[in-house]
Amino acid sequence: MQSGQLISKRATEVLEAMDLSGSDTVHLLMFRIAEERRIPFAVKAPNSTTPNVIAHLEDNSANSLNSIDA
Repeated sequence: MQSGQLISKRATEVLEAMDLSGSDTVHLLMFRIAEERRIPFAVKAPNSTTPNVIAHLEDNSANSLNSIDA
C-alpha cells in the first residue's frame, strides 16, 4: 500500500469513528478557514532534506530509513 493510500485509510477510520465523512471534514475545514480567515493549524515549510526523504520512502524498495540522512 502506498503512503497516500495508507494515510487515507487511517484518516477514514478516525473520521468514521467520529461519524464524519471525508466530505464532511473538508466542509468543516473550509468553514473554519472562511470564518477565521486562516488555516486552523500550523503549516510549516519543509526543510531541504524533506524532498529526499519523501522520494526515498516512495521508492518501492524502501521499507524504512536508518537515519534522517537519506
